[in-house]
Amino acid sequence: MPKFTNTTTGPKGVHTTKGLVYVDAGATSDDLDVSEGELESAKSTGWFTVDGGDDKDDDKGLAGLKVEDLKALAEAEGVELGDATKKADIIAAIELARESKSEA
Repeated sequence: MPKFTNTTTGPKGVHTTKGLVYVDAGATSDDLDVSEGELESAKSTGWFTVDGGDDKDDDKGLAGLKVEDLKALAEAEGVELGDATKKADIIAAIELARESKSEA
């Protein structure tokens, strides 16, 4: 089952098989049971990054975000951006921080 991380600055909802679940800004809800249609719908909003639940590369979701949303996501995840202002540099910083956390 997929994990949904809210990349916005406010709470957002995901329709699961058991009802609506709100995910706070910057938070991750683990293993939500959602239909394939709801999974695609949640991804298309741009409000979430989704880990698991399909075979696609989840990091492609970062490329679909605006710079301001990437900065908000970085702040929510505690990622230090330093001098990074370009989209590619911000994405690289987020990915590096995620890799470091998963190895810890």
